[in-house]
Amino acid sequence: MLRGAVGNDNLNGGDGSDILSSSAVSAIFGDDDPYDGGDFSSDILYGGDGNDTYIIAESRDVINETVNGGIDPVIAHRSYTLGNNLENLTLAEPQYSSGNFRITGNGLNNRIVGNSKRNVLQGQAGNDSLNGGAGDDTLSFGVIDRRLDGSSGTDTLTVEY
Repeated sequence: MLRGAVGNDNLNGGDGSDILSSSAVSAIFGDDDPYDGGDFSSDILYGGDGNDTYIIAESRDVINETVNGGIDPVIAHRSYTLGNNLENLTLAEPQYSSGNFRITGNGLNNRIVGNSKRNVLQGQAGNDSLNGGAGDDTLSFGVIDRRLDGSSGTDTLTVEY
């Protein structure tokens, strides 16, 4: 287990399954901290009240973020679905694969951004902004979503009721 202290911390899990959290002693914990799950093992990351940034290497990584705990971007290297209390999801450029991934929002107002490969972006509930990036993408959104940007490539739009 890696645990940050009071203030801004950068926690990187490295190889193996990890638990990353901020200090349970501090009343303001996880404040403005970047959390990097590390390799392709399953990790558990705990955020706090500040604007935490999560770097996800494995779809099975779990993020536990506080309610109203700031704006918390997630940078995913694989298919990923946002958990509760997370707002933004960006798909990183693939390093070791073709990059055909699905990234999915949650019930909040999400900003979801793809990469240069073929991706599926799914908005879920909330007033979402979907940007597919380059590549032939599928953008799937609910009736409340307001902004879609397929960027370059041949993109497909689906509407879910």
